[in-house]
Amino acid sequence: PTIAVDEVTAIYNLSDTRVTKSIKSRAQGPIVFTIVSARGVTLKEFGGEKYAKGYQAQIKKGKMRRVRGGFTANARYTGELPFKRVGPARYPIKVLYGTKVSSMIRSREVSKRFALRQADVARTELTRQMLGKLGSL
Repeated sequence: PTIAVDEVTAIYNLSDTRVTKSIKSRAQGPIVFTIVSARGVTLKEFGGEKYAKGYQAQIKKGKMRRVRGGFTANARYTGELPFKRVGPARYPIKVLYGTKVSSMIRSREVSKRFALRQADVARTELTRQMLGKLGSL
């Protein structure tokens, strides 16, 4: 999962630990499966903060996203979260989410970089194993 974490954090403004929480790898023989959970990522986890007219967060590095009318409030068991009112009344409100880690990995930018890095690692490992076999002859 290290390659996937590196590629996601290179493009998206999300911590390594948060991305690692969503990614698991399983190996069955020579095949490695990368399993990514689709749990939502709040704008707070992207380093979001409240400002005068709403809430803002930087989801992709270098691009700021602003939500007019967004605010923070204490949510039960999870601490302070960003919210936005759905209608003119006080309730209902909804939590502000960014891109899910599973969607990040499927994005063109990340998947292309991820595939290239995986191919490079596989090539290096195959070369290492072949040289090891040749050395033992």
